Amino acid sequence: PVLAGRQMFFPATPGTSLVLARTERIVFSLERTGDGFANFRLATAEQEIGRSPRLKLDADGVHEIALALDQGRRKGELVASLDGTIEWVLGGAPAEFFDAAVATPGVELLDAQRYLEGQDPLFSRHGAVRLTVEFPTGRIGRAEPLVVTGAEGRGDLLSVEYLDARHLRFVYDHWGAAAIRSGRIEIVPGRKHVLTVRFGGLLAGRTTPVTELAPLKRLRVVLDEAEVMNVAAEFHLADADELHLGANRIGGSTCEPRFTGNILQAERLTRPASAHAK
Repeated sequence: PVLAGRQMFFPATPGTSLVLARTERIVFSLERTGDGFANFRLATAEQEIGRSPRLKLDADGVHEIALALDQGRRKGELVASLDGTIEWVLGGAPAEFFDAAVATPGVELLDAQRYLEGQDPLFSRHGAVRLTVEFPTGRIGRAEPLVVTGAEGRGDLLSVEYLDARHLRFVYDHWGAAAIRSGRIEIVPGRKHVLTVRFGGLLAGRTTPVTELAPLKRLRVVLDEAEVMNVAAEFHLADADELHLGANRIGGSTCEPRFTGNILQAERLTRPASAHAK
Protein backbone atom coordinates (compact mmCIF):
# COMPACT_ATOMS: atom_id res chain seq x y z
CA PRO A 1 0.00 0.00 0.00
CA VAL A 2 0.97 3.61 -0.52
CA LEU A 3 0.07 6.38 1.89
CA ALA A 4 0.75 9.93 0.80
CA GLY A 5 0.20 13.43 2.05
CA ARG A 6 0.32 16.79 0.30
CA GLN A 7 1.19 20.17 1.68
CA MET A 8 1.19 23.47 -0.24
CA PHE A 9 2.94 26.43 1.27
CA PHE A 10 4.82 29.66 0.90
CA PRO A 11 8.30 29.51 2.45
CA ALA A 12 8.12 31.12 5.85
CA THR A 13 10.76 32.32 8.29
CA PRO A 14 14.23 30.81 7.72
CA GLY A 15 15.18 28.29 10.35
CA THR A 16 11.62 27.06 10.90
CA SER A 17 10.32 23.53 10.52
CA LEU A 18 7.20 22.36 8.66
CA VAL A 19 5.91 19.03 10.04
CA LEU A 20 4.49 16.81 7.29
CA ALA A 21 3.78 13.59 9.17
CA ARG A 22 4.41 12.20 12.61
CA THR A 23 3.81 9.27 14.92
CA GLU A 24 4.13 9.39 18.69
CA ARG A 25 7.91 9.10 18.39
CA ILE A 26 8.99 9.95 14.82
CA VAL A 27 8.62 13.22 12.91
CA PHE A 28 9.01 13.81 9.18
CA SER A 29 9.53 17.48 8.43
CA LEU A 30 10.88 20.10 6.05
CA GLU A 31 13.64 22.13 7.68
CA ARG A 32 14.03 25.59 6.09
CA THR A 33 17.48 27.18 6.21
CA GLY A 34 18.39 30.84 5.91
CA ASP A 35 19.82 30.74 2.39
CA GLY A 36 16.73 29.87 0.37
CA PHE A 37 17.20 26.12 0.75
CA ALA A 38 15.59 23.36 2.80
CA ASN A 39 16.01 19.69 3.71
CA PHE A 40 13.57 16.85 4.27
CA ARG A 41 14.31 15.28 7.67
CA LEU A 42 13.16 12.15 9.51
CA ALA A 43 14.02 12.08 13.20
CA THR A 44 13.06 11.11 16.71
CA ALA A 45 13.45 13.41 19.67
CA GLU A 46 16.78 11.71 20.41
CA GLN A 47 18.40 11.36 16.98
CA GLU A 48 18.22 12.08 13.27
CA ILE A 49 17.31 9.06 11.12
CA GLY A 50 17.88 10.67 7.74
CA ARG A 51 18.18 13.99 5.92
CA SER A 52 17.76 14.78 2.22
CA PRO A 53 20.16 16.80 0.07
CA ARG A 54 19.51 20.56 0.03
CA LEU A 55 16.41 21.68 -1.89
CA LYS A 56 16.05 25.09 -3.53
CA LEU A 57 12.86 26.99 -2.65
CA ASP A 58 11.29 29.74 -4.73
CA ALA A 59 10.53 32.54 -2.28
CA ASP A 60 7.78 33.93 -4.54
CA GLY A 61 6.06 30.66 -5.37
CA VAL A 62 3.68 28.05 -4.01
CA HIS A 63 5.39 24.72 -3.45
CA GLU A 64 3.83 21.27 -3.35
CA ILE A 65 5.21 18.53 -1.14
CA ALA A 66 4.12 14.91 -1.56
CA LEU A 67 5.12 12.19 0.88
CA ALA A 68 4.63 8.52 -0.02
CA LEU A 69 5.18 5.61 2.35
CA ASP A 70 5.62 2.37 0.41
CA GLN A 71 5.65 -1.03 2.07
CA GLY A 72 5.81 -2.90 -1.23
CA ARG A 73 7.86 -6.10 -0.88
CA ARG A 74 8.67 -4.94 2.70
CA LYS A 75 11.06 -2.29 1.35
CA GLY A 76 9.77 0.35 3.71
CA GLU A 77 10.68 3.20 1.40
CA LEU A 78 9.87 6.81 2.20
CA VAL A 79 9.61 8.89 -0.99
CA ALA A 80 9.51 12.69 -0.74
CA SER A 81 8.76 14.93 -3.72
CA LEU A 82 8.93 18.69 -4.18
CA ASP A 83 6.90 20.30 -6.98
CA GLY A 84 6.32 16.95 -8.68
CA THR A 85 9.96 15.82 -8.64
CA ILE A 86 11.18 13.02 -6.37
CA GLU A 87 13.92 14.58 -4.28
CA TRP A 88 14.61 11.96 -1.62
CA VAL A 89 14.14 8.21 -1.22
CA LEU A 90 14.96 6.77 2.21
CA GLY A 91 15.09 2.99 2.35
CA GLY A 92 14.82 1.04 5.55
CA ALA A 93 12.91 3.67 7.48
CA PRO A 94 11.70 2.42 10.88
CA ALA A 95 8.90 -0.13 10.62
CA GLU A 96 7.12 1.74 13.41
CA PHE A 97 6.65 4.73 11.13
CA PHE A 98 5.04 2.67 8.37
CA ASP A 99 2.96 0.48 10.66
CA ALA A 100 1.55 3.57 12.36
CA ALA A 101 0.96 5.35 9.06
CA VAL A 102 -1.06 2.52 7.55
CA ALA A 103 -3.30 2.44 10.63
CA THR A 104 -5.28 5.66 10.33
CA PRO A 105 -5.34 6.52 14.07
CA GLY A 106 -1.58 6.02 14.41
CA VAL A 107 -0.25 8.87 12.28
CA GLU A 108 -1.14 12.50 11.93
CA LEU A 109 -0.67 14.04 8.49
CA LEU A 110 -0.81 17.77 9.14
CA ASP A 111 -2.62 19.93 6.58
CA ALA A 112 -2.37 17.18 4.01
CA GLN A 113 -4.48 14.88 1.91
CA ARG A 114 -4.23 11.19 2.59
CA TYR A 115 -4.84 8.63 -0.13
CA LEU A 116 -4.21 4.95 -0.70
CA GLU A 117 -4.67 4.35 -4.42
CA GLY A 118 -1.14 5.35 -5.38
CA GLN A 119 -2.13 8.36 -7.49
CA ASP A 120 -2.35 12.05 -6.69
CA PRO A 121 -6.09 12.75 -6.40
CA LEU A 122 -5.66 16.46 -7.04
CA PHE A 123 -4.59 15.82 -10.61
CA SER A 124 -5.87 12.34 -11.43
CA ARG A 125 -9.61 12.75 -10.99
CA HIS A 126 -12.28 15.42 -11.25
CA GLY A 127 -14.12 16.82 -8.26
CA ALA A 128 -14.74 19.91 -6.18
CA VAL A 129 -11.73 21.34 -4.35
CA ARG A 130 -11.47 22.08 -0.65
CA LEU A 131 -8.69 24.35 0.58
CA THR A 132 -7.54 25.46 4.00
CA VAL A 133 -6.17 28.96 3.53
CA GLU A 134 -4.81 31.95 5.41
CA PHE A 135 -5.56 35.19 3.58
CA PRO A 136 -2.74 37.76 3.46
CA THR A 137 -2.79 41.24 4.96
CA GLY A 138 -1.88 44.50 3.30
CA ARG A 139 -3.42 43.60 -0.07
CA ILE A 140 -6.43 45.95 -0.15
CA GLY A 141 -7.63 46.56 -3.69
CA ARG A 142 -5.76 43.58 -5.13
CA ALA A 143 -7.15 40.34 -6.58
CA GLU A 144 -5.31 37.02 -6.33
CA PRO A 145 -5.96 33.54 -7.79
CA LEU A 146 -7.24 30.66 -5.70
CA VAL A 147 -8.59 27.94 -8.03
CA VAL A 148 -7.80 27.99 -11.76
CA THR A 149 -8.63 25.37 -14.40
CA GLY A 150 -7.94 24.92 -18.10
CA ALA A 151 -5.43 26.77 -20.23
CA GLU A 152 -4.98 30.13 -21.93
CA GLY A 153 -8.06 30.97 -23.98
CA ARG A 154 -10.20 28.20 -22.46
CA GLY A 155 -9.93 28.55 -18.71
CA ASP A 156 -11.85 29.55 -15.60
CA LEU A 157 -10.50 31.39 -12.56
CA LEU A 158 -11.84 31.82 -9.05
CA SER A 159 -9.95 34.63 -7.36
CA VAL A 160 -10.23 36.62 -4.14
CA GLU A 161 -10.45 40.43 -4.06
CA TYR A 162 -9.49 42.21 -0.84
CA LEU A 163 -11.90 45.07 -0.10
CA ASP A 164 -10.45 46.20 3.24
CA ALA A 165 -8.66 44.69 6.23
CA ARG A 166 -11.69 42.57 7.24
CA HIS A 167 -13.69 42.10 4.04
CA LEU A 168 -13.22 40.34 0.72
CA ARG A 169 -15.22 38.95 -2.16
CA PHE A 170 -14.73 36.12 -4.62
CA VAL A 171 -14.60 36.67 -8.38
CA TYR A 172 -15.31 33.98 -10.99
CA ASP A 173 -13.87 34.65 -14.43
CA HIS A 174 -15.03 32.42 -17.27
CA TRP A 175 -12.71 33.17 -20.19
CA GLY A 176 -14.66 35.16 -22.76
CA ALA A 177 -17.49 36.26 -20.46
CA ALA A 178 -18.15 38.92 -17.83
CA ALA A 179 -16.88 38.18 -14.32
CA ILE A 180 -19.26 37.07 -11.56
CA ARG A 181 -18.68 38.54 -8.09
CA SER A 182 -19.85 37.42 -4.67
CA GLY A 183 -21.21 39.75 -2.05
CA ARG A 184 -19.05 41.38 0.60
CA ILE A 185 -17.71 38.76 3.05
CA GLU A 186 -16.31 39.44 6.50
CA ILE A 187 -13.25 37.53 7.68
CA VAL A 188 -11.08 37.47 10.80
CA PRO A 189 -7.48 38.47 9.95
CA GLY A 190 -4.95 35.77 10.79
CA ARG A 191 -7.54 33.00 11.00
CA LYS A 192 -7.45 29.79 8.97
CA HIS A 193 -10.44 29.43 6.64
CA VAL A 194 -11.86 26.37 4.90
CA LEU A 195 -12.92 27.10 1.32
CA THR A 196 -14.82 24.65 -0.87
CA VAL A 197 -15.18 25.40 -4.58
CA ARG A 198 -17.30 23.62 -7.17
CA PHE A 199 -17.73 24.61 -10.81
CA GLY A 200 -17.85 22.81 -14.14
CA GLY A 201 -14.16 23.09 -14.96
CA LEU A 202 -13.38 21.05 -11.84
CA LEU A 203 -15.92 18.38 -12.73
CA ALA A 204 -15.69 17.74 -16.47
CA GLY A 205 -12.89 17.18 -18.98
CA ARG A 206 -12.66 17.06 -22.72
CA THR A 207 -13.77 13.40 -22.78
CA THR A 208 -16.89 14.00 -20.65
CA PRO A 209 -20.06 13.17 -22.64
CA VAL A 210 -21.94 16.25 -23.82
CA THR A 211 -25.13 14.92 -22.26
CA GLU A 212 -23.59 15.24 -18.78
CA LEU A 213 -22.52 18.89 -19.03
CA ALA A 214 -25.74 20.87 -18.52
CA PRO A 215 -26.19 20.04 -14.79
CA LEU A 216 -22.61 21.18 -14.12
CA LYS A 217 -23.19 24.80 -15.17
CA ARG A 218 -23.27 26.13 -11.64
CA LEU A 219 -20.73 27.77 -9.34
CA ARG A 220 -20.84 27.05 -5.61
CA VAL A 221 -18.41 28.50 -3.08
CA VAL A 222 -18.57 27.66 0.62
CA LEU A 223 -16.43 29.52 3.17
CA ASP A 224 -16.29 28.08 6.69
CA GLU A 225 -19.54 26.12 6.10
CA ALA A 226 -21.43 29.20 4.87
CA GLU A 227 -22.45 29.25 1.22
CA VAL A 228 -21.28 32.56 -0.26
CA MET A 229 -21.88 31.88 -3.98
CA ASN A 230 -24.45 29.70 -5.71
CA VAL A 231 -25.07 30.94 -9.24
CA ALA A 232 -25.41 29.68 -12.78
CA ALA A 233 -22.01 29.77 -14.46
CA GLU A 234 -20.59 28.63 -17.79
CA PHE A 235 -17.29 26.79 -17.83
CA HIS A 236 -14.57 25.46 -20.09
CA LEU A 237 -13.79 21.77 -20.12
CA ALA A 238 -10.55 21.01 -18.26
CA ASP A 239 -8.72 17.76 -17.71
CA ALA A 240 -8.08 16.79 -14.10
CA ASP A 241 -4.40 17.74 -14.35
CA GLU A 242 -5.25 21.21 -15.69
CA LEU A 243 -5.70 22.50 -12.15
CA HIS A 244 -3.68 25.37 -10.70
CA LEU A 245 -4.02 26.34 -7.04
CA GLY A 246 -2.88 29.76 -5.90
CA ALA A 247 -1.41 30.50 -9.31
CA ASN A 248 -2.73 32.17 -12.46
CA ARG A 249 -0.75 30.25 -15.06
CA ILE A 250 -3.24 30.69 -17.88
CA GLY A 251 -2.91 34.45 -18.34
CA GLY A 252 -6.26 35.54 -16.90
CA SER A 253 -6.67 39.31 -16.66
CA THR A 254 -8.89 39.57 -13.56
CA CYS A 255 -6.25 38.64 -10.99
CA GLU A 256 -2.53 38.71 -10.31
CA PRO A 257 -0.15 35.82 -10.98
CA ARG A 258 -0.01 34.42 -7.44
CA PHE A 259 -1.88 34.08 -4.16
CA THR A 260 0.28 35.66 -1.46
CA GLY A 261 -1.41 34.03 1.52
CA ASN A 262 -0.92 30.45 2.68
CA ILE A 263 -2.59 27.38 1.18
CA LEU A 264 -2.26 24.87 3.99
CA GLN A 265 -4.37 22.06 2.59
CA ALA A 266 -5.75 21.06 -0.79
CA GLU A 267 -7.95 18.09 -1.62
CA ARG A 268 -10.41 16.83 -4.20
CA LEU A 269 -13.92 15.93 -3.09
CA THR A 270 -16.14 13.29 -4.64
CA ARG A 271 -19.27 14.46 -2.85
CA PRO A 272 -21.16 17.72 -3.46
CA ALA A 273 -19.31 20.85 -2.39
CA SER A 274 -21.56 21.51 0.61
CA ALA A 275 -24.70 20.49 2.38
CA HIS A 276 -26.43 23.24 0.42
CA ALA A 277 -25.62 21.64 -2.92
CA LYS A 278 -28.50 19.72 -4.37
